[in-house]
Amino acid sequence: MAKKKQSVFWVVSTHVLTTGFAMPAVAGLISVAIVVATQPSAVADFLLLLGLQTLGYIGGVYYSLSYIRKVALIEHPLACVKPSIITFALLAILGFAVNVLSLFGDYRHKTG
Repeated sequence: MAKKKQSVFWVVSTHVLTTGFAMPAVAGLISVAIVVATQPSAVADFLLLLGLQTLGYIGGVYYSLSYIRKVALIEHPLACVKPSIITFALLAILGFAVNVLSLFGDYRHKTG
């Protein structure tokens, strides 16, 4: 595969979507399938989800960086670091907010 000159936006969006969304989503689907099939205790369920999500993030980083290294020529690679961190942090905060709001929705549904 021939390397092509890519913009900072392309590198950041490719890396963040792979690392912070796609691979953790795949890990989450796998953990849900395992939980549905095995019906573990709540603690085992949580630990399984946590472990597979961790593997998803770590695997996503290595896969994304490997892919970008193979296909992209980047003039200023350090220019990608700060936008990647900011975008990933925003996605993490958004995911956390969705989870917290879903807990409140569950609580309201159970009590009211």
